[in-house]
Amino acid sequence: AGHDPKVVLRAARHVEAHVDAVDLNFGCPQNIARRGRYGAFLLDEPDVMVSLVSTLHKELSVPVTAKLRLLPSIDASVA
Repeated sequence: AGHDPKVVLRAARHVEAHVDAVDLNFGCPQNIARRGRYGAFLLDEPDVMVSLVSTLHKELSVPVTAKLRLLPSIDASVA
């Protein structure tokens, strides 16, 4: 969990050789996610989400997926 691409990449590297893919969860609505600046609370920071997915995609040898919650409008959800 996190919002810093370097930190998340470092964590993903620990499991990379043991998994089929790395899934980023942008759907967690728990208060701990708000305090830690991750999960669904990153939906307000799409540039951070893109940076996380992009960094992991470029640097890992396994696929990267992302789960997210739909925003109030379709346009905002797929922007």
